[in-house]
Amino acid sequence: SIGKAKVRSGAQVIERLGDKESRTVEHELYQVANELVARARERNAVIVFGDMTGLRFDNDKGRYVNDKTHKMPYAKMANILTYKAHLDGRECVPVKEYDTSVTCWRCGSQNTSREVQGRVECHDCGLDDNGDKNGSTNIGKRAVGKNIQSPLSTVGAVVAQPETQVVLKGTNGEMEPANSPEDVGLTLSEGSPRL
Repeated sequence: SIGKAKVRSGAQVIERLGDKESRTVEHELYQVANELVARARERNAVIVFGDMTGLRFDNDKGRYVNDKTHKMPYAKMANILTYKAHLDGRECVPVKEYDTSVTCWRCGSQNTSREVQGRVECHDCGLDDNGDKNGSTNIGKRAVGKNIQSPLSTVGAVVAQPETQVVLKGTNGEMEPANSPEDVGLTLSEGSPRL
């Protein structure tokens, strides 16, 4: 009859809201991928990201952390980014992240501590730095094929905290850094010496 609204069951409402959330997340992933590809295009750069394969397996950290970890769309983001980069003629390079967060980017030592999640302290060289910057610098080193003990500055690279360094494929086929903090308007974190 006219004027009667269709009554939805609780399951229908929950399903509709879940669909909306997944569409919103997918939209955001595409926005981020488009922005990364646009920045790589400006610098004629290769896109490097951490390979998160196996993150969820055999990694029981409790209900709350497990729930957060399992909701993160790592594979979907990697697939969208690789797809968008391919359409633009860019290369996407996944890099194994194993031990990048516990290895000191300055001296290569694993004699480090992370008493606070956001900081890493090296007991060998005295480095006290941002944990994300430490991990991303080590990922950048792996991407350019440098020994993790050698400073990233030996190839002229600078990591924009907390993002991973953008890397170019040079004319000789070698991987080269694509930007500096001045190019992207960033400064290094306090307490960290210049690379």
